[in-house]
Amino acid sequence: MISIDKFTEKLNKIDGNTYVIEEEVELKDGVYEGELQHDNISNTSVRVYTGPKLTGNKIENFILSTPSLTPWKKEIKIFAKVDKCYITYETPGDTVEADDINKVQESIVNTQIEVEKYKASNNLEICNLKVRAGNLENKKSDKTYVDTELNKRYLKEQVFTKEEVLEKIKNIIGTAPEALDTLSEIANALNNDPDFAGTITKELANKVDKIEGKGLSTENYTSAEKAKLAGIEENANKYIHPASHSADMIIENKNRRFINDTEKTNFNEAYNKRHDHSNKSILDKITQGLIDNWNDKADINSIPTKISQLENDKKYITQDDLSNTGQGDMHTKKYDKNQNGKVDIAEVAESVDWMNIENKPDLNKKISKTGDTFTGIAKAYPNTSYTVSQIRNIILSPNDANVNAMNDGEIWIKYK
Repeated sequence: MISIDKFTEKLNKIDGNTYVIEEEVELKDGVYEGELQHDNISNTSVRVYTGPKLTGNKIENFILSTPSLTPWKKEIKIFAKVDKCYITYETPGDTVEADDINKVQESIVNTQIEVEKYKASNNLEICNLKVRAGNLENKKSDKTYVDTELNKRYLKEQVFTKEEVLEKIKNIIGTAPEALDTLSEIANALNNDPDFAGTITKELANKVDKIEGKGLSTENYTSAEKAKLAGIEENANKYIHPASHSADMIIENKNRRFINDTEKTNFNEAYNKRHDHSNKSILDKITQGLIDNWNDKADINSIPTKISQLENDKKYITQDDLSNTGQGDMHTKKYDKNQNGKVDIAEVAESVDWMNIENKPDLNKKISKTGDTFTGIAKAYPNTSYTVSQIRNIILSPNDANVNAMNDGEIWIKYK
C-alpha cells in the first residue's frame, strides 16, 4: 500500500505572539520517541499528561534533546505505562530551512513518479479492455442462431403444471411402500423447477459420502477452517523463546534503544527532584548560545595555582617590582596618623653623620667683606650659637644693596 506524505502546517513568527501546541502520541510497550512537530520550543514549557488540555496524570519521566545538526528542532522520549499521552509546549513560531523545502520537493517528485506509473498502468488496462471488447464483439452469437435455439424451448402447453406434477407424484406415493414417502419432500423442494431431474442430480452430487471409520457432526466445520488448519506446518507447536536468545542480541539504533539500570536510576532521581521554577520568565530567556558561552567561561582547567605562573604584563606588579620601590617603612598608618594626606611633623630630627653627606659645601671657603661671588647656599655661623640675635650683623635688605645692579637669581649679603 502506498503511503501518503503528510506535512504539519508551519506557524508564522509574530512579534510578541506565543503559540501553545498540544500533540497526541501513542506509546508502544510503554515508550514513545519522536520529533516534535514545531520548532523553537521553550524547554521549560514542555508538559506531558495522560489526558488532553493538561488533564489526567502528569508524566515526569521524559527526556528532551536537541539535534546537533538542527538545533531549532526538539526530540522527546517518554516512558509511561499508558497507551496514549498528550504533549503541550510553547513556541514563537517555526523555522523554515532548506531541509523542509527538500522534503516537499521529494514528496512532489514521488507524486509525479506515482502519477506516471498510474498513467502507464491505466493505459495498459484500457488497451486490455479494448481487446476484450473486440473479442466479445467477434464471439457474440448470431441473431439467427439465437432465435433458432429459443424456438427449441418448451411451450406452456407442452409441459405439466405444478398441480399436474403434484397430482402425478401423489398418485405414485399413494401406491408406493412406506419407505418411499420421502418423495413428498422431494416434490415440495422441486417447487416450480421445470428441470427437476437435473436439480435432483445436482443436489445428490453435493451429498457427503459416509466413509468407514469417519462420522458426520453438527459442528458446522467449514472449508475456511480446514484451510486454516492445513496451513499449519508439520510438527508445529507453540513458540517458546530460547533462554539463550537474550536482549543483548538486539542491535540498537537511533529509533530503538534500551534503558540500562544507571539511566533508570538517573530518571528516578530526576523524577524525585522535580519542582516548578518560580523564575520561569528568566529561564525562558536562557538560550543555547548563552549556555555555550557560560561553558567556555567555566573551563578553568588551565588556571595556574601560583601567581608566578601567570603571564602578566605592565598592568601587574610583581614581588620584585615592590622590592625596587625603596618604600621601606613609609606607610600612611605610621607617617600620616591624622589621615590628612600630609606627612606628620617629626618630634625629633634624625642625626646625620656630616662625613657621610655627599656634595656638601666647602666650609673652609670664606667670602670677602669687600665683595665676592659664589653659588649654592649662604650660611652664617656666629661665634656661639645659632640664634637670630647673634646673626644680625648679616643684613639681607634691598635697601642696602644696589638693586639696579643685581641680576635675576643673585643674593647680595652686606656685613656690618
